[in-house]
Amino acid sequence: MPLATGGWRLTALSMFIQSLSRFAAPVLLLAAAFTAVLFGDALAPALGGWTLYGPYLALAAGAALALAFDSGRAFFALVTLLAAYAAQQHGLDAGLGAPGARPLDGGMVLLVPLNLALLAWLPEHGVATRGGALLAALILAETAMCAWLHLGGGGTLAGVAWRQLLPFRFGFGALPQAGTVMMLASLVAALAAAHVSRSAFAAACAGAVAAFAVATHVPAATYTSSAFTLAAALMIALTLRDTGARGRR
Repeated sequence: MPLATGGWRLTALSMFIQSLSRFAAPVLLLAAAFTAVLFGDALAPALGGWTLYGPYLALAAGAALALAFDSGRAFFALVTLLAAYAAQQHGLDAGLGAPGARPLDGGMVLLVPLNLALLAWLPEHGVATRGGALLAALILAETAMCAWLHLGGGGTLAGVAWRQLLPFRFGFGALPQAGTVMMLASLVAALAAAHVSRSAFAAACAGAVAAFAVATHVPAATYTSSAFTLAAALMIALTLRDTGARGRR
């Protein structure tokens, strides 16, 4: 009996360590992003244009690698983050006071974490498949809707994300309350997916949701948004070896 009990404890400890290891890269990358922002005044001049173009390069390179590995989930996660980063850099560069900025920001902070949570739960089917086509259509529709809202369409729909949902003040930075709730719900959903599937990709999606929340809590094109978007891109890209459909065949 003692031997059986000891074996169970060793198995439980091993599973716990394996579970923690799935979050090692996301946690380290979040810590690195916080450190980069903390020393941003010293680092930004030395990095020059890399503070703006580095995340673009990482997201595009990651998406290309995802195509090579036939990893549909990683590809569409990186495309989602790329679209959001481009929208933030060009549509929110002047903050929320610019025309169309609030509807764009509201749509972005609702849809991006939702996409990441959805991808954390979906099985891997590759890129050029029926499932990949459906995901591509979904992201294109979301992008078109955000562009439409940004250009002044939508009427009352444009302000939905900024409505007060709870009878008390609750939020994170300048995120609308609905965006904060969506970020938390998506984070919990991605963490649950990582626990159930024991998937490094789902853990990376949880980390990417957290990174995206920090990147967008100041709705402007800032060094913070660049640093945390880069961290999110690297989290997803580091899972490619294990998530690609082609690599499992």
